[in-house]
Amino acid sequence: MGEGRTGIAQLALHTGAKIVPVGCNNSEQIYPGRSPIARSGRIIYRIGEPLSIDNQLKEFRITGKFNLLSKESQIKYREQFEGVTRLVMQSINQLLDERYRRAFSNS
Repeated sequence: MGEGRTGIAQLALHTGAKIVPVGCNNSEQIYPGRSPIARSGRIIYRIGEPLSIDNQLKEFRITGKFNLLSKESQIKYREQFEGVTRLVMQSINQLLDERYRRAFSNS
């Protein structure tokens, strides 16, 4: 699993849209390396419970308006953006087979 970026967090906090975590397992076996040609096999997707600003993301809510994806917002609301991103990545991590999971710290 790759490292999360804060863009999805900024969109969710700006619009109030829910985030639906999706875990993808075995895709590297079907599309090895950078090959656009699929091998025979099976990819398993697991869809998680939606994360919303009214529930799981509540503690990261931003009450004032902010400019989406701006440097100023990224500095001012860094903790909120990174908190949401961490929660999303942890949710995705739980949907993955053991061999794809990452260890997460609570910081």
